[in-house]
Amino acid sequence: AHWLVHAPIHTKNKELLQYYSDKLGIDFPTKNIPIKTGGQTNPFYGSMVTTLDWSLGRVVDLLKKTDDPRNPGKKLYETTYIIFSSDNGAVEKANGDIVTDNFPLDQGKKYAQEGGIRVPFLVKWPLKIKEPKTTDIPVTGLDIYPTLLDVVKQKQNTNLDGVSLLPYLTDNKKIEERSLFWHFPIYLQAVNPKKEQARDPLFRTRPGSVVRKGKWKLHEYFEDNALELYNLEIDIQEKNDVSSQNPEIVKELYQELKAWRNNTNAPVPTKLNQEYNPNK
Repeated sequence: AHWLVHAPIHTKNKELLQYYSDKLGIDFPTKNIPIKTGGQTNPFYGSMVTTLDWSLGRVVDLLKKTDDPRNPGKKLYETTYIIFSSDNGAVEKANGDIVTDNFPLDQGKKYAQEGGIRVPFLVKWPLKIKEPKTTDIPVTGLDIYPTLLDVVKQKQNTNLDGVSLLPYLTDNKKIEERSLFWHFPIYLQAVNPKKEQARDPLFRTRPGSVVRKGKWKLHEYFEDNALELYNLEIDIQEKNDVSSQNPEIVKELYQELKAWRNNTNAPVPTKLNQEYNPNK
């Protein structure tokens, strides 16, 4: 797991800072802090992304130069299964400063909106994956373990949450559509009440769960039992709650969500905090 591009947002590479500052037409930054320029225009963040690219490139270059002792005539690059992804979406702000922009996705890291949970997932395995391919069917980090078990031909009888992606990658078999779940039953990080957040201005996240099935995504908030439904096919920004127009879909997804929580013993807060003071 790589620390880049995690906060704190800074770099020691002055050449990269100069390069991105010149591209932006701004004065060279003199402090190791993000500057408020908005969108994809933070030279510190750009420098961090480039450094991450270089780091990954060093690993790939070594694989290309190294013989595979188990496969004579092959380099490790040809026989190594490489996965490149992220554990969450990018953070848009750090310490009040603009870091990056997840547009057209809404919000960012720690949110259940697409900006917080939708990330790229790239796989390379030259020996087995011959042709480039893409899919818009969602997969999850939970699929990595069963996929790697499949790669090394290791059977696993345990009931796993993920599925192997190998049949799709090597044999063009279809990835079956399934429901995906996210559960975050806590408050996280009080924020500046003057800055608008996803649901209210006091916390970065509020307790709730999410289920995604096909184009539909249902949010549940535990405080007031509110349900919000979004059609990601036409509303990737999750701006138009269509729950009132699709009561049957809401009912179906809500039942699935509750059944999943029950099957996984997912905790749901039910008691009010008597010491909470909304005016403090």
